[in-house]
Amino acid sequence: MLNHKEHLTSEGIHKIIAIKASANLGLAEELKAAFPNTIPVPRPIVEDQEIKDPNWLSGFVSAEGCFLIVIKNKKLTSGYYV
Repeated sequence: MLNHKEHLTSEGIHKIIAIKASANLGLAEELKAAFPNTIPVPRPIVEDQEIKDPNWLSGFVSAEGCFLIVIKNKKLTSGYYV
């Protein structure tokens, strides 16, 4: 879309918003208010989520460098634990 400059048109912006709406967190309240009739793009169904080769995870971590998990917990003084 960017290569063809579609993002500069009204239709292109609506396509981008529809893609964002289908993401895990969906649209922020500001975007929902600005684009109230947005229909999320259908997400593909992933049927096989099994890691068949344990070396895959090792290679993935080596390529990315790290995983970060942050969980908020008000009972702890720091507020975070893993």
